[in-house]
Amino acid sequence: MPGCKQQSYFAQGVEGNEEADRDKNSNGPVDRMGRMASHILNQHSFYPLYPPLKDMCIDHELLEQFGALHCKPHILVLPSNLRHFIKNIQDCLVVNPERVTKGYVAGTFARIEISQGSSKSVCDRASSQILRV
Repeated sequence: MPGCKQQSYFAQGVEGNEEADRDKNSNGPVDRMGRMASHILNQHSFYPLYPPLKDMCIDHELLEQFGALHCKPHILVLPSNLRHFIKNIQDCLVVNPERVTKGYVAGTFARIEISQGSSKSVCDRASSQILRV
């Protein structure tokens, strides 16, 4: 279930849906996750594509309550089966840690450290890594 958590000045968004696999056959840019993250941030919603997939059940009343981004997160975690990455997209640290496990094989996870500093941008103060299990 998606969600956005805000503590004082820090906001974090996490989504676990495989919406990124929806446009597998697209001839567009290779950076599908980057494009997906931009859509999520611009449309203020964890489910940027309409209409949704046929096999996806969406309660539109709950979607407004729990699927909307009411503020731009400093960190957006979008786990996917696509290749892992860490990117600065619209001054938001977007992380696709991939999967911790892939069947019987160990996967990857993200480690993010945010230092104190004068910069308001979390991206400028973050040290991020994708590590293998």
